[in-house]
Amino acid sequence: MRHRQPAYRDPQPMVPRALAEKILRQRDAVAEQLSNTKAEATQFAHRSRELAAELEASRVRVRQLEAALVQLERPKDGADQRVERLTADIANLRRRQSETIDARVHQATRETLQELLTVRDSLSQALDGAPDSAWHRGTAQILHQFDQVIERQGLHRLGAVGEPFDPAQHEALGTTETGRAGTVAHVVRHGFAFGNGDLVRPAQVIVSNPG
Repeated sequence: MRHRQPAYRDPQPMVPRALAEKILRQRDAVAEQLSNTKAEATQFAHRSRELAAELEASRVRVRQLEAALVQLERPKDGADQRVERLTADIANLRRRQSETIDARVHQATRETLQELLTVRDSLSQALDGAPDSAWHRGTAQILHQFDQVIERQGLHRLGAVGEPFDPAQHEALGTTETGRAGTVAHVVRHGFAFGNGDLVRPAQVIVSNPG
C-alpha cells in the first residue's frame, strides 16, 4: 500500500489579514513622513545658505569699518572720539552678528529635530505589536539610526516612570490613582532636550494622583 505524503505546512505562521493591512498602512505612513523629512532638510539647507549670506554681508560691513579705522590711525584734531566710536561699532557689530547667527542656526536645528522626532515616533509606533519579520527588523534598524542621529545632535531623552513630575520638562495628559503622588505613572511620548537643558519638546506623561 502506498503511503500518502503529509501536506507541506509553512513553518511560519500566517499573519492575520487585518494585521497585515495595518502593517502596510503604517509602512506607507512612515515612507510619507520620511519624504516630508527630506523636504524639511532641503528647507534647512536653504535657510543655512541665507544665514551664510547674511554673515558675509556682516563681514563686509566689519571690513569697511576696519578700513575707516585704519585711515584714522593718525588722528587729527577731534578725531580721537571718532576712532573710539568706530572701534566700539566694530565690537558691537561683531557681537550682534554672532548672536543673531547663533540664534537662527539654533532655531533651524530645533525645527528640523522636531520633524525628525515626529518620524521617530511613527517608526516606534509601527514596531509596537508587529510580528517579527524582515520588515520589522529593517524598521528597527532605521529607528536605531534615528536615535544615533539624535544623540550626535546632543539631545537626551526626557520622561521616566517614577520620576517627579516637572512642568518644565513634562506635559501632563491626565492623572491616575496608581503610584506615588506627584510622580510620572506612564510615559505616552518621550521628550528631548539639549545638553544645556534647552527643551526641544516636553515628555507627554500620565501623573500619579491618588485620591
